[in-house]
Amino acid sequence: VLSKTVASRMNEAILMYFELKFVGAEGKGGGDHHFCAFSLNSSEVVVAMGWQDLFTFEDWFAGNNQGIYKSAVFLEHLRGIEAGQIKSVIDLCAFLGVVASGKFKGQSIIPALTSNIAGFKPQIRSSFYLDLP
Repeated sequence: VLSKTVASRMNEAILMYFELKFVGAEGKGGGDHHFCAFSLNSSEVVVAMGWQDLFTFEDWFAGNNQGIYKSAVFLEHLRGIEAGQIKSVIDLCAFLGVVASGKFKGQSIIPALTSNIAGFKPQIRSSFYLDLP
C-alpha cells in the first residue's frame, strides 16, 4: 500500500512524486493530475501542485498556507485517494480561491475542481522519490 510506504519515508530528505489518473465508466480515461510532496519537519509536509486550467503553483502556494499540511492529514487524503474517493482528491487539491482564467474563470476553486472530476474514480498510477541534498 502506497500510503504505508509514504508514511514510513515521510521524515527522510526526499521529494515524493505522485501521478493521479481519473478513470470513468468502463475504464475510460478522464485525465490526470501530478503533484509532489516533501517533509517540512516531523509533523508537517509541503504539497506542491498546480491544476491545469484551474490554478498555478503561485495560486496554490499563495492561497493554501504555502502548501503546508499536517503529515497525518496528508496521509489521510492519500489513503482516501488509494480507496478511490473523489472527496479525498478535493480535500487535498482544493483551496479557497477563484479560478483566474479558462472555462471556469471566476468560479470558486472547490466547485470548479469538483465539476472537473465528477463521475471519475481516482487512481494513483505511479509514484517515485528523489533524494534531496
